[in-house]
Amino acid sequence: MLVDSRTAILCVLEEIPSHRQQRRSPDDIAAVVSSKLRISTDAAISATQIVLGFLETFGVLEWEDSSCRFADQIQDYFRHSLHWYITNRQKLLANWDRTGTAREIKAVNLLETGPQFLKIMEQKRIEVSRQNKIDPGYSRLQSIAIVIIRGVDRSKSYFLHQWDSHAEQYQLIGGRQRPGESIVETAKRELQEELGQQDWVYGRDYDLTQLTDQPVAMLALSRTYGALTRYEHWPFHARLMVDSLHLSEIDKWIESDEMRRGVTKTGKRVSSPEQYRLLDAVIPSGLEALHESIKIKQTANWWEYIEIKPNILGLVSVDLKGLAQEWLRKFRGKP
Repeated sequence: MLVDSRTAILCVLEEIPSHRQQRRSPDDIAAVVSSKLRISTDAAISATQIVLGFLETFGVLEWEDSSCRFADQIQDYFRHSLHWYITNRQKLLANWDRTGTAREIKAVNLLETGPQFLKIMEQKRIEVSRQNKIDPGYSRLQSIAIVIIRGVDRSKSYFLHQWDSHAEQYQLIGGRQRPGESIVETAKRELQEELGQQDWVYGRDYDLTQLTDQPVAMLALSRTYGALTRYEHWPFHARLMVDSLHLSEIDKWIESDEMRRGVTKTGKRVSSPEQYRLLDAVIPSGLEALHESIKIKQTANWWEYIEIKPNILGLVSVDLKGLAQEWLRKFRGKP
């Protein structure tokens, strides 16, 4: 059976084990490729050696006793992104014209960090798919439990967020589903882990209401891994049956207006406005119609304008304009 080289390359890419699977030898991979494509063993071995040699150049494989697999999850996402480019016959690199390289663009720094290189691949993938009307697909599928904790202070809605140092943004309480875990179990675990309340008992200290029967899907670049990711958000509403919350310096009550803009008053990033829009649309009457999860009260208005930057040795960021406006409202007696 005649098989074009592109098909053989794709088949080899698919048969290399992920970081979660047992390693395979090149001969084992070639045997599967030979059987699937009904090609000779020699042809399958040649294709396998070419693909493995190419991937070795990028440093994405892990070897032990002459057997290999992708080294970790980011390297596996690279495989999926590369697979998309080959499948859709799209060029990853372009513009090889001799335009000069005297001006430094710090390409060396780019090649020293795999996730940044993957991010650029994925950004171009989105652009190319839009231009050519091709389904962009995705390299990563992630189920996320989102626990919405709503508070009200001075007639304003606030939602509890936590700073993610890898993504460098505030995110709603929650996290990714682990293998073998139900999405409800994920929501319970993430709530207790992120708020540091391991001794909380479900039904006594808090309860959760699942807000949708189907996940809220969103396609976006992961700010942690750089991979084009299909996020499947499962929103839950939390009711906290405790008197108060003991929050850490990375926790913050964020206004709904800040969530819509995707930035706090002091200029720090808040998740994605697209995530807010999608969640607001699927929840009956919207996020702000949810019952209060817990009574909150800001101890002093001016604290809203001061933020700790966890990654910069405890330095603070102050929104002086907002603070001055707050003091002016107080002086004039306005709410």
